[in-house]
Amino acid sequence: MLTETANGDPRLSFWQRVREFAVPPSMIETATTRRLVGDWAGACAAAGLDVDLNLRSVARSHGRELAAQVRADLRRLAPDLLRWHMPRIAPDGLLRPGLT
Repeated sequence: MLTETANGDPRLSFWQRVREFAVPPSMIETATTRRLVGDWAGACAAAGLDVDLNLRSVARSHGRELAAQVRADLRRLAPDLLRWHMPRIAPDGLLRPGLT
């Protein structure tokens, strides 16, 4: 049975536990380490996110400037935080199908 929170809402306690296991501290640390050295693909892999993006294709079809902007944005992406906020469904807290 779920414990009551300070506000008396056991749902909050449930979702806090779900996210604790869905995004464990080791995942956060690894993703952060990869991100801080500029390895956005490694950060995404550490967070369990599959990225289907080819920056060379972006450069060919939309120009090098846009590809450089996308690369710069990806270097600042925190995939572990993205994973934390992905939509989930009760009662198991699994990722919501069709949206992720």
